[in-house]
Amino acid sequence: MPSNARTAMVLLKIFRISFLYALTAVRHIEHFRLSVSRPLWTVDSCYNWRHNKSCQAIFGMVRVNPRQSGANPRADATESNFGAERQMIDIKDLHASYGQLSALKGIDLTVQAGEITFVVGPNGAGKSTLLKCIAGLLKPRAGSVTFKGKSILGEQPERLCRNGLALVPEGRHIFATLTVEENLRLAAMHRKDSAEVRADIEKAIETFPILGKRFKGAAGYLSGGEQQQLAIARAILLKPTLMMIDEPSLGLAPLVVDQVYDSLKKLNETGLTLLVVEQSTARVLDLADRVAVLRNGKVVLNQSGDQLGDGEALETAYFGYKVDHAALVTD
Repeated sequence: MPSNARTAMVLLKIFRISFLYALTAVRHIEHFRLSVSRPLWTVDSCYNWRHNKSCQAIFGMVRVNPRQSGANPRADATESNFGAERQMIDIKDLHASYGQLSALKGIDLTVQAGEITFVVGPNGAGKSTLLKCIAGLLKPRAGSVTFKGKSILGEQPERLCRNGLALVPEGRHIFATLTVEENLRLAAMHRKDSAEVRADIEKAIETFPILGKRFKGAAGYLSGGEQQQLAIARAILLKPTLMMIDEPSLGLAPLVVDQVYDSLKKLNETGLTLLVVEQSTARVLDLADRVAVLRNGKVVLNQSGDQLGDGEALETAYFGYKVDHAALVTD
């Protein structure tokens, strides 16, 4: 290759690299400008999570323009006076699918205000899909979902979160490289009442004392049970009226599970409505006001905790056949 052509190729490569670096610098400068110019420092401006719906559902941190979202102060005031109505969530004939695979097949479910409702079922029954539909992470094919008497189908996850619907996802999804304190403050970044935020953090630490001991430590060093408590505490700072928790006992030792459920019971005693999804039925009867059993995308049992009695009907609905405990006993 002639020397002139070789020189031209080298100059072209240098120009392309310089151009790419310039674009990257401009992008970072723009992100920094947005983060310092907005009155609210948001996750989407600094970490570019604008399209991460899971983060929007957990934190509600995408900035909402009242004019664009159609927010109505009078309607918000009506929602804040909610209490006379007993139904927190009302689901009718809900269908959802992933492509051609049908996950929910006509779900009917009601969650009453102030109660603990459990949704249990074997793996693949559609439990997590149900929570995704309620939280706005998955668009149903058919059916209706109302929250505090208002239809929420098509609502953005961050708006639902700001209106009092919090999700603690399966697997906890904490920020391992941040401290416990930073994880908690991150959940409250959209709130302007700094004094109340500090008070709520103190209340969360009272509910989960271990978080106070690990307050300045990296969240990634917490045990599985401690991380689950942090995920729940993070949701508390959103000040929800309904908290949905997906498999809080997943991967935890029995003693730690007892601690987590004791904390959930205390939260419910403060008036917080809980919708808990579980694969295990071991502790359901001790806490549940109502239990719904899902199998193959359908509700096969929906009864109050008092109606379930010794749990025989729950086992039959869960497994699809009556369990003969005597036959399971061996010499």
